Amino acid sequence: MLDLSSLLPVFKKAYGNNTVVMVKNLIADSTEPEYYFLREFVELRQFKQLPSFRSMLISLTICQDEQFIFKKCLTNSIERTTKKLMAGKSIENEQISLLFTDCVENSSDDVSRFANVIGSI
Repeated sequence: MLDLSSLLPVFKKAYGNNTVVMVKNLIADSTEPEYYFLREFVELRQFKQLPSFRSMLISLTICQDEQFIFKKCLTNSIERTTKKLMAGKSIENEQISLLFTDCVENSSDDVSRFANVIGSI
């Protein structure tokens, strides 16, 4: 397991909360890239088990600020959140949870805006 959480303060200073990263396995070229919000990826604690005599090399690319990429990433976050909820796992590291929590803590107008953003996906 690779723990990148100590890098979170550095990334928070350099990038915004909605920065999207593309994660691609460079060795298994046939796999589709995955999209995460930077904070999600840094806090991701996912075990990878490799078969004997195998390697894994991933590329992490900061994506340009495009509406399509943002929506794709948000949709992926919703799908991951749904899977985790169904498995009884914690969703606190998912971006969609963070966005909703921020909206609830700030004002009821933000909750409406959150619902509009999710509804537009």
